Amino acid sequence: MTFICMNNKLTVLSQGKSRVQMQQSEITRLQKHWSLPVLHMLTVGFLTLSVGAACAQSPFSVRFSPGPPANRALEADLPGITDRGSPFLFPPVFRGEVRVRPLFIGMGGEVENRETGARLDVRSDLGYEDRGTIVEGMVRAQFSRVSLRVHKDMYLRTLEGTVSRLDWPEVRLGMDLDLADSYRLRFGLNMDWYMDSPRFSLGSSQIGNFAVDWPRPVTVGIHARFNTPNFGAMSGSFESRFRTSLLTEVRMHEVDLAAGLTTPQTVIGTVGLRAGWRYTSMEYSIPRWQMDLRWSSVFLELIHNY
Repeated sequence: MTFICMNNKLTVLSQGKSRVQMQQSEITRLQKHWSLPVLHMLTVGFLTLSVGAACAQSPFSVRFSPGPPANRALEADLPGITDRGSPFLFPPVFRGEVRVRPLFIGMGGEVENRETGARLDVRSDLGYEDRGTIVEGMVRAQFSRVSLRVHKDMYLRTLEGTVSRLDWPEVRLGMDLDLADSYRLRFGLNMDWYMDSPRFSLGSSQIGNFAVDWPRPVTVGIHARFNTPNFGAMSGSFESRFRTSLLTEVRMHEVDLAAGLTTPQTVIGTVGLRAGWRYTSMEYSIPRWQMDLRWSSVFLELIHNY
């Protein structure tokens, strides 16, 4: 009986020992599983702090760091990239613009019948004496250096003479690629697409009746904007755009100039009031007709940049 009891005690001791060994092996396994990630995190943290301290103290970090113009250009795209003391890199800059402008348009040019050689002046013969009036709205969304624009025209007075009419597309899409972008200076390339075809119709006893739909213009160009330093509570604002057509059958050129005042930059953006002038020329030929139209516009505009 005694021997049996001792065997039972040995069995209980061996089972307890095996449980302890299993617990120790489990602890060892968990330590091996978490030791590498914890060590990696500690190493990365230590290296980050070490590199930051070394860059702040090393003379080479100052010698080989980008100069102020390069810093401003990099910060415009990726905020925080030039800050050696910050471990964070923020998303690219998002900006926006809303613009409303009424345009007062005066027509000019001539239309020629190639078969008869008869020419009609747009103002004196076709009756474009009164100015057309358009209210143009524009919304622009900018992500880093790329902007997308939507232009919408609302006609208060159509471009219509006594015997002819010009129906210009009301919706235009655009895209800007800025080569320089800051609060003071914005400069780059642009491209625009019209969503519909221009239509010119005429009914005259001298050269006949016709209506023609031009191909939808696609233009490329350059743009520039400059804001002066603040004087008082305002600063000067100047902007120009030039566009020319890509299509060979339609020759289109446009110049847009604006100047005015804008408020200083704040967390809610800037608001400005400007006056300007736009000149557009369009030449289009078909086998029987040659059209050379020009219109000049003056405008006021209210802009909000964010």
